[in-house]
Amino acid sequence: MASTSDFDAFYREHYGKLAGSLRLLCNDYGTAEELAQEAFVRAYARWDNVVTHPNPSGWLFTTAFNLARRRWKLYGKRTHIGLDDAALPQTGEPSADRAELTAAIARLPMKQRAAVVARYVLGYSGEEAAALLGMSSGNLRVTLHRATTALRLDPAFLESNERQGY
Repeated sequence: MASTSDFDAFYREHYGKLAGSLRLLCNDYGTAEELAQEAFVRAYARWDNVVTHPNPSGWLFTTAFNLARRRWKLYGKRTHIGLDDAALPQTGEPSADRAELTAAIARLPMKQRAAVVARYVLGYSGEEAAALLGMSSGNLRVTLHRATTALRLDPAFLESNERQGY
């Protein structure tokens, strides 16, 4: 039987990264926290199975992303999954570029957002990100291409690049 201290270490190691990834995915700090907590509750309830899983952190992120997708399906058609940045705790001023990137990612469709977060933010390989998102590697590449194209054509980035002389 796996120990509670093992789960505590797992929680400390992965909570920040999971909540941050979900924040980008959901565009809302409160929703991200809620989904991260729910994923950890599910991991704890199945801890004996999760700890022996070949990739426990992959299990955790898959669970969290599935929870986000489920929420998106339930509420996404009527309203945006997130609220606004007023709900975010102030932890210092983000750079203008980072704020623009976060806002641009938030404007992507959910599937593209999830692909960008899994591949580029979390740093999973293409195969790992595809497995995490439940899609083929080819589908992931197409989704990422569409996402990066949309980001490049985002008016906020075009204006930012013009101001910087790119």
